Amino acid sequence: MNKIGTDEIIQGILKSDENIIKYIYTENYIVVRKFINDNAGSDDETADVFQDALMVIYNKAKEGNLNIYVSFGTYLFSIAKRLWYNELRIKRQKNIVSDLQGIDVIDGVDEFDYELTYNERHKLIWKHFEKLTEDCKKVIKLFIDKHSITEVTDILQFSSEQHTKNRRFRCKNMLIEKIIKDPQFKNLKNEKVKDNDKIGRW
Repeated sequence: MNKIGTDEIIQGILKSDENIIKYIYTENYIVVRKFINDNAGSDDETADVFQDALMVIYNKAKEGNLNIYVSFGTYLFSIAKRLWYNELRIKRQKNIVSDLQGIDVIDGVDEFDYELTYNERHKLIWKHFEKLTEDCKKVIKLFIDKHSITEVTDILQFSSEQHTKNRRFRCKNMLIEKIIKDPQFKNLKNEKVKDNDKIGRW
C-alpha cells in the first residue's frame, strides 16, 4: 500500500473517509495493540484506545490546534500510549473499570477533561443520543452492551469489520459534536464538580 502523507490523512479523518481510516488501522493498529497487550491491556481495550486516539486527533484538527512535527504514526502512538497510561491510573485508583451504562467521555479530549456529577452528565449524553439516527443508536447500543467488533458486524450484517469500525467512529463523533454544541455543556464544564464516577468505554 502506498504511503499517504500526514496532511492527506488529517483531511481524511475530518471527512471520515473510509479509505483513510482503513489505511490508519492497517499502518498503525498492530503497533498500538502490541504496546497495550504488553502493558496489561486486552484486544477490546486496544480497540477503544485506538479509536479514542483518532478522536483526539479529529477534535484538535477541527479546532485548528493540531501541530504534528513527527510522522503521523508516531504521533498517533504517543496519544494512544498516554490514553492507556491514564486508563491504567484510573484502574489503580478505583481497582475497577466502571461501567455506568456505557457511553464514553473520552480521556484525552480537552472538551471532556473535567468532572461532572453523574446525573447531569448522564442526562446530557442521553439527551443527544436520542437525537441520533436509528442506525447510529443500534451501533452504539451494541457496543454499550459489550458486543465485540465481530459480533456487531454479524448482528447488523455489515460488509466487514472495518466498516463496523468506521461506522462506530462516525456515530461516536456525531454524538460528541452534538454534546459540545449544547449550551448546557459549557455550563457543566465550568462547574468543576468533584465526582469520581466515569462513564465506561464503548
